[in-house]
Amino acid sequence: MKKIIIISDTHSKKLPSKLKKDLEKCDIIIHAGDFTSLNFYDRLLHYNKKLHAVLGNMDKKNLEEFLPPPKNL
Repeated sequence: MKKIIIISDTHSKKLPSKLKKDLEKCDIIIHAGDFTSLNFYDRLLHYNKKLHAVLGNMDKKNLEEFLPPPKNL
């Protein structure tokens, strides 16, 4: 069985410790927008290369070039 974490609106600069533990164990991360910084995106990649994400209304357009191409899940 695969473990999937779905998160969004991560307007924080710091990952909660509980989320860090869950991210270490998951197979796929889905982020539904509002990273608000490239730094947060990079931190999620550190935990898992299988990151699926879209831009949110608070994200800067330049973040789009770093996100994987959109796909239907």
